[in-house]
Amino acid sequence: MSASVRARLLERFDPTVERGGRRAVLASLVASLHELLNAVPGTALAVPDFGMPPRNELIRMCPDELARVRSLIEAAISRFEPRLQRVAVDIVERVDADDYRQLFLVRAQLAQPDAEPVRLLLRINSDGRFQVKVQE
Repeated sequence: MSASVRARLLERFDPTVERGGRRAVLASLVASLHELLNAVPGTALAVPDFGMPPRNELIRMCPDELARVRSLIEAAISRFEPRLQRVAVDIVERVDADDYRQLFLVRAQLAQPDAEPVRLLLRINSDGRFQVKVQE
């Protein structure tokens, strides 16, 4: 088992313990959320509902469906990422109407005493895959 997998498993047993400093925790969160948001339900046999709807459904989303996708993201993060509390997801307005990538802003609190709020930017690319990065 690689060191990064082992560290991520340990963090999940006690989300209030910060291992490796804030930067390491945020890097681990980005990796975990990337995995969660790009997984399709049914791929994790032990947790059949782990993931997001199939990519082709996300690519075709119209503006009326953005609220549904926003709540799916919020529910998935709240359920499967115990290191984050008080998760709120906002739809970020597109600047360029020709840009088919959709942005979402995740605001949350690390499940650690006296932790600062976390802001993550999610982008759904034209192929339906999520990119995750910390918004500083």
